[in-house]
Amino acid sequence: MISMENGDRPRDGDRPADRPRVAHRLSTVRHADHVVMLGDGTLVDMATHPELMARCAPYRELVTTQAAARAG
Repeated sequence: MISMENGDRPRDGDRPADRPRVAHRLSTVRHADHVVMLGDGTLVDMATHPELMARCAPYRELVTTQAAARAG
């Protein structure tokens, strides 16, 4: 997954820079402005966390697996 968060460091002096983050952990991407789900090197889907949970089975499976591992 790649998450995009609006950065707090200005790029042009007045506008924040976007900071991409590559992550496998839900805690890193849950609050991102935009999440890109990749599978086998190809784009699977991209949206916010709630949108992906609703429509993207591979993303939902990853989230569910991580939540179960954390709880158990």
